[in-house]
Amino acid sequence: MPASELRHYTMNSDIGVSIDKPGNPNYDNSLPNKVFDYIQAGLPVLATRLTELQRVLSVTGTGLFIENHDPAHIAAVLNKALEDGCLAELKQRALAARSSFTWLSEKSVLFEVLAAANAGG
Repeated sequence: MPASELRHYTMNSDIGVSIDKPGNPNYDNSLPNKVFDYIQAGLPVLATRLTELQRVLSVTGTGLFIENHDPAHIAAVLNKALEDGCLAELKQRALAARSSFTWLSEKSVLFEVLAAANAGG
């Protein structure tokens, strides 16, 4: 699917989902690009408690977490969020957080890492 078409669907969604299963260090420490797409779209994120996902979503306050991949549990988390009305608040937090996750705000971090790597080698 072309990125522009995917963006259209994302912008017309109520919540983004990133529920990869843990099981090896690669997944446990992954940080899928789609999470940042969701935040840029102002969407709350439903996610698995993977290390980096939990860090980003906890710092920004933009996420809900599932504890397992049972469909009934996932539905219960989503239904509770709808009943509590917390999606609107999470959306506001996502809109506020999106300026933190842009190339302009992140490039200095990359440059610092590259400078440290060049100094050491």
